[in-house]
Amino acid sequence: MAPSGSVWPRSSRIFVPRRHGQVLLEPTGTVLHQAVIARRGKSAGWISSEPWPALAAVARRELYESLCAHARLLDIPPPPADVLQQPWIITGHQNEFYHAGVWAKVLLADRLARWTGALAIDLLVDHDRVDPFGFVVPVREGDRLQKKLVRWDHASPLPAEQLSAPSAAVRRAWIENIFADSLVRSDALEQFLGFLAEDSQPRFVPWLSCARRRFEISLGLNVWHVPCSRLCEGVAWTAFVLAWLREARAWSGAYNAALERYRAARRISDPGRPMPALLRTDQHIELPFWIYSDNQPRARLMLDDTGEPGILYSDRWLPVASFLAGELIAAAPRLHEELVRQRLHIRPRALTLTMFIRLHLSDLFIHGIGGALYDQITDEILQSIFQVCPSYACISAGWLLPPADAVASSPDPARLRAQRHHLAHNPQLLFAPAAAASGPAAKLLRERQAMIERINISLREDRGRRRDASNRLVRGELFRRLHAINERLGELAPGVMQDIESQIVQADIARENAAVAAWREYFLALHSLESLRELLARIDDQMRHADSGE
Repeated sequence: MAPSGSVWPRSSRIFVPRRHGQVLLEPTGTVLHQAVIARRGKSAGWISSEPWPALAAVARRELYESLCAHARLLDIPPPPADVLQQPWIITGHQNEFYHAGVWAKVLLADRLARWTGALAIDLLVDHDRVDPFGFVVPVREGDRLQKKLVRWDHASPLPAEQLSAPSAAVRRAWIENIFADSLVRSDALEQFLGFLAEDSQPRFVPWLSCARRRFEISLGLNVWHVPCSRLCEGVAWTAFVLAWLREARAWSGAYNAALERYRAARRISDPGRPMPALLRTDQHIELPFWIYSDNQPRARLMLDDTGEPGILYSDRWLPVASFLAGELIAAAPRLHEELVRQRLHIRPRALTLTMFIRLHLSDLFIHGIGGALYDQITDEILQSIFQVCPSYACISAGWLLPPADAVASSPDPARLRAQRHHLAHNPQLLFAPAAAASGPAAKLLRERQAMIERINISLREDRGRRRDASNRLVRGELFRRLHAINERLGELAPGVMQDIESQIVQADIARENAAVAAWREYFLALHSLESLRELLARIDDQMRHADSGE
């Protein structure tokens, strides 16, 4: 455990679990358990200097109120008020039909919360786009398995929080198409799609959240959902945005410097990986937020720093000078009121989302693989600006479907191709001894042997001295004649070569089918309930028997 009391994953131990049953958990369960226990009784937030402790207390209260509001929307009892005194374990993901390896974040949050008396929260990142509207299923086309996207509509450029749920008729048709197409019809899929069919939420995010929450409750999980949009309508979030506006040049510089060091250490030359740097000119400063108005796509937040500062959005300009002085928490409500009046929404990008949560809300944040890697940039930014690095962990799982149509084991296509190549260049192996001694192949085989002997004589003559150009020309002609004889011999034994060609085709199909069946990103509910309970038990086992590794 780090001297500061925080823990984080070691990048050298992060890998993508691809084999079924593999679970990546970093740091180990023992370390995470100790880290959460150590946070009991601590005040909210990780920064001790004002105004941050007060801001963290406001952030927690507002998030709790958002948890309650979302629970009421889903028609479930809200969490009790005493959770404000418990450690908070937070994870989150985009609003999509994600795979079991991603869902492992939710499972870990639940297990760890139960073991430590903490509150587990799943943040629904609803300011991202939803693509696709549906999910991929394995289907059969002839003798081949294929991945097919079954969707109810094409993608929208709008953020998820602004999307409507599909109508009852549309969702019924979509669900019928899934069952008609998919080779997998698990009990978990029937249950999850049943929840989606029954729910009458008019908005997309609550619709999907309600179905998943009911599904998770049926498995004994207690992880509270809350949309990011609710979090970002509070005073604490607005104060965080305002702090970035006030420190735009210094903090955007720290952001870009951390990003550049991350790229240099990993020899990344692509300027878009893992995310682009913030634009900085004499006139404009890009900040790591999205901004959009109702029913409009997202845009990057730009601060006009010439003369009176203001936020640029489309053809609009929002002056912010009056909010840049005085106490942060006092100024934030006024900025929030102005944003509401202008019908503008400011939402986080990847780093600022986890920065805000880790600083002010979570006692432990749980990432997947991608988030755990890019949050190393966040670590540097936090150290540079606030001299802290709050705790986070990484989990993922390789949890694969059983073969959708009993994909049988087959010979290795590469081995069969090597065998075909060997037979093509050694056609004498195509014939039984009797056929090689007499018949149409016998004369060709004798010619072939004579050709090989002449080639060997030519090579011996060149050995130990400068190669003779005329010998090379002779050998070239001999090799051409040898290849022609090989082809003619192959034509005299078509059955053997056709058989191996057929084996190669079938082996290729079997290999492709196995890859389709073993794709790790199928929607989690395509697995059976028994398989999902096994994944939960595997994570429990990781928590119970983990060694600290220190």
